[in-house]
Amino acid sequence: PTITTTASTPVAQVSYPSATLKPGDRGAQVTTLQRALASLGFSPGKVDGDYGAGTQSAVSRFQRFNHLTSDGVLGPATLRALVNALRGP
Repeated sequence: PTITTTASTPVAQVSYPSATLKPGDRGAQVTTLQRALASLGFSPGKVDGDYGAGTQSAVSRFQRFNHLTSDGVLGPATLRALVNALRGP
């Protein structure tokens, strides 16, 4: 007899930044932002903890997609939209 098993793959929980961020910022919060953007399909390029041009561009694309002002800055409205997008439907 053939035994078929199906493994359930747990969905990875993606964390999100806990503060607003802007170009020029560096550190763990920026790395978290970059990973969150990448998980949503808005690749910032290299995940390096540096809020440079790639991250700014990814934030701008995310903002346009969510009908927000596209300034490339992770302000309060963009952070709320990011959290909601990561939480899913």
